[in-house]
Amino acid sequence: MSARIVAPCAGLVLLFCLSAAAIAQNPEQGLPPVETVGGVSLPPVPNTIATTAAEAAAGATQAIQQSDESAPSLQADTNITLNVQSGTTELVRIARSYLNRIITPFDDPKLLTANPIEVRKEGSSLYLTTASERPVGIHILPNDPDDTRSISLTLIPARIPPKTIQLKWGGTAPTVGVPTSAARAKRWEQSSSYEEKLLELVEVVARGEVPDGYSLSPPQDPPACSLPDVTFFAGQRLTGSRFSVFVLRATNTGHSTIELLSHAGCNARGVALVAPWPQAYLAPGTSTEIYVAVVNDTFEPQQRGQLRPSLLEH
Repeated sequence: MSARIVAPCAGLVLLFCLSAAAIAQNPEQGLPPVETVGGVSLPPVPNTIATTAAEAAAGATQAIQQSDESAPSLQADTNITLNVQSGTTELVRIARSYLNRIITPFDDPKLLTANPIEVRKEGSSLYLTTASERPVGIHILPNDPDDTRSISLTLIPARIPPKTIQLKWGGTAPTVGVPTSAARAKRWEQSSSYEEKLLELVEVVARGEVPDGYSLSPPQDPPACSLPDVTFFAGQRLTGSRFSVFVLRATNTGHSTIELLSHAGCNARGVALVAPWPQAYLAPGTSTEIYVAVVNDTFEPQQRGQLRPSLLEH
């Protein structure tokens, strides 16, 4: 019930309560006759009816008070975090005719919609408003042609305060072999020469960091490594635009110390660099990490279009 409706009703209830209270204090006298303009007198109201009216008024007053106390706070859900997945649609309420903020997981987002809505982009955030009373469907995606992820939302305009909605990826594992941002990864990889960037890449991974724009995921079809008395376990893959790094654990299962040299038994196609860390000498029963950097186009050749059959093969 709106404030404009409740206030008059509360006044009526109060007047009604005062009248009923006066009746209850003089149950024997009842109500005096009501004189009309024409001089016609109405009979007094019976005491039983007056008492019932007083009880009803008191109940109405109590119901209004309870309704006000149980009304939800306007600040209850003005800031929310929404876990999203690419390929699914989430429903979320926004303030109608007010400015709402959506914090996206993209560095440079853009919004697509076929509904009436005003949008402004500031950094990774989108500020939007709509006067529509009907649901508004939007798609949020990055300004990166190599990043195919998108977020689908159905916005429900409502009479609520402006909202701030933070979108976070959740519920699924990272896509294997796809960088978080191919554009950012490409800029990072091209910031120095080929050889320098490969060395910097494994140094960053050895520090436990993820290069800018790279994704971290479980490995799929890692490079095969083989050495006598050494077992290899592939645990992670960091994927960029040009390079990828597979993180393996090498364990000495023999009875003598082993030195990991050259490619350390990792001779797969596209391997550009192999680096053990933190140690290159493995005593029996000890382990170390091995970083295998590969060139994506060579390690995983992109499927070409239609091929022309050679006339010499027939």
